[in-house]
Amino acid sequence: MQRRIKMQRLREKGMKLREIGKRFGITQERVRQILCSGIKTSICKKHPKIHFIEKCRLCKVEEDRKKFKVLLKESSKQSILDEIRRLQGRGRTKNSVLRRCLLVRLLRDKYKLSFLFIGRLLNRHYSTIIHYYYGK
Repeated sequence: MQRRIKMQRLREKGMKLREIGKRFGITQERVRQILCSGIKTSICKKHPKIHFIEKCRLCKVEEDRKKFKVLLKESSKQSILDEIRRLQGRGRTKNSVLRRCLLVRLLRDKYKLSFLFIGRLLNRHYSTIIHYYYGK
């Protein structure tokens, strides 16, 4: 534990991984691994078996469910629900794919829902949703 902290301090001072490795008698790759291992030490209080970097993904999905309930209370909820139901199918026509992309952008940008949650809504894998969002 202390070795990692010392390495982090040296890294903050501007030392390269190779120089730190020489000082501790290990390879630069091992230095990188040790420095990265400190990032993943956080544990979610609700889900103690899950290690995470920023936020537990299960907690994030729970937050997204709450956001989605708020979305459903808005006046335009029926049109969004109808659109979600229409686009849950496996249709791959150009029109349905473009509509799905627009819906993903709306849900992500306006309502800040996660890709994982949007994927569950549309019966798609989250990587497909990421492609819709960042794609052409």
